[in-house]
This record gives sequence, structure tokens and C-alpha cells, in this order.
Amino acid sequence: MAKNLKEFIQCGRDPAYLKNGDIITEELAWEIVGQEEYADGCLDQEFEITQSRIVEDIIGGEGVYETIYRESPDHPWQYIGLCAAGKDKNLAPIHAKTTYVCSKYRAKNEVELQQHIRDAVEACRKVHERGNIPIAPHLYWPRFLDDNDPQDRDYGIAAGLEALKRCDEMIVIIRQEGPEEEWISQGMQAEIAAAAKMGIEPQFIYIGKEKR
Repeated sequence: MAKNLKEFIQCGRDPAYLKNGDIITEELAWEIVGQEEYADGCLDQEFEITQSRIVEDIIGGEGVYETIYRESPDHPWQYIGLCAAGKDKNLAPIHAKTTYVCSKYRAKNEVELQQHIRDAVEACRKVHERGNIPIAPHLYWPRFLDDNDPQDRDYGIAAGLEALKRCDEMIVIIRQEGPEEEWISQGMQAEIAAAAKMGIEPQFIYIGKEKR
């Protein structure tokens, strides 16, 4: 359901109401950028981003602007967030969606473990590059929990599920190596099932060999 101006006003124009990637009504789009003369939603005759002329904040020494986007007149508006001039990456955490990163951690050996860690780190980097906040408990739980201790492992899985409740979306990283039945671990299966119960539709990302 598209975010709309009425709800935005009812919440006192709370910035947290709008998240990167939210579908918004046209009325709300023009309220955000304040440029009704751009009714076709284009800049330089191309359907790209449209930005407010007002500097909303300074991030990293650079001014950032309210930014919206639509692919064409037949597509809905999307809110992007606070972006640098001419850019489409949200730089404001308040407008970022929290993205749960689900991927394997346990491994048969140290080489495989380090590959799993690299996979999770790379996934987090890509989430950040989209202007969102990555949540990857399996990257930091092992710094103080012992994954080989059943009690610590159960705690880590349960704590991860609590973190998932606070997320807006989930990505599932599947490395296509070894037997296919081992691509998704038991811990991952539990997280995917929990996300489904919460109404979060996982996005599956396959890496490694080509998917058949």
C-alpha cells in the first residue's frame, strides 16, 4: 500500500514514516520535494530522480536533499531518502530500511568458514550501498558466543530471530557449492520460516556457480 499525505500529516510529518524504496502517492511526492512544476516527474527530459531544492541536512560535509523517483509516468513514485545532489543513494539512517542478512555460518573447515564470512560481509556492503541498514547477527554473535557450544548457539539463533522482528526485509544468500541439500543450513531454514510468519518475503540471492 502506498504511503500517503494524510498519514504523513497525521504522524506529524515524522521523518521515520518514509523509508527508502517506499511507494508513495503523487500528492505526497510533491509535498516532499515541493516542485509541482515537475508534474511529469522528470529532470532533463529523462525519468530519473527528482529532488527538492532545499538542503535538508549536511552528511559527510555534503548537502543532502529529499529525493523521489519513478521509472515512467505509468509507474508509481518511490521515496529514496536524503541523497546528495544528482545521486540516488539514501545517506540518512532514519530513512533506511533494516535488511536482515540470512546466510550460512557453520562450516566443515576454516577455509569454508572464512568464505561464509566473506559472503555475509559482501551482502552487508551491498545493502549499505542501496542506502539501507544491514543486520547480520552471525557476523558479530561469534565474537562473544561459541558456535560450538549448544547453549550459545541456541541463544544466538533465538537472538537473531528477535532481531529479525525489527527488520523490514530479508535477503537470503545461497552459495551454490556442494550438495544442493546443504545450500541452506538449519539455522537459515529457521530464519526463513520465521520471516514468512512475520509477513516478510525473503529475497533469494544465488552466488557461486550458475543456478540450473
